[in-house]
Amino acid sequence: MLRFAVICRRDEQSFQLKRQLREKLSGAGWMEDEQRPQTVFAIGCDGTFLFAVHHYLSRLEATEFLG
Repeated sequence: MLRFAVICRRDEQSFQLKRQLREKLSGAGWMEDEQRPQTVFAIGCDGTFLFAVHHYLSRLEATEFLG
C-alpha cells in the first residue's frame, strides 16, 4: 500500500483541493501517513513545495515530492 501526505497553503481553495485529493487517493487504495509518507503532494506555490521538502528533510532518500 502506498503512503502519502498532503501539504497545502492556508487558504480555503487549497484546503478544498487537499480534501479532494485525500478522498481520491484513499479511494484508490493509498494510505495517508504524515509520519512516513512515500509521496508528498504540495498544493500551493514554490514556498509550499519548499516547506514540504523542509518538513520531510530527514526522509529525502525515501520520499518523492509532487507539486
